[in-house]
Amino acid sequence: MMQQVFKRLRELQEILSKKFEIDRDIKELPKILNTKLELLNRLKKSYIDKTTELNNKKQKVKDISQT
Repeated sequence: MMQQVFKRLRELQEILSKKFEIDRDIKELPKILNTKLELLNRLKKSYIDKTTELNNKKQKVKDISQT
């Protein structure tokens, strides 16, 4: 009888431990999301800058070829 009680208590303790781990992960998710969004925004800006630079260079090449 006592063995069953202890076994059940250990199982419940493991479940509780997993619950706390999941709760901690859930609390960290907004921080992770913000970090990923910041990275995405930086990459978007870099892409836009490089595309603009490419287009400018293409235009210069076009201008030079026409003269």
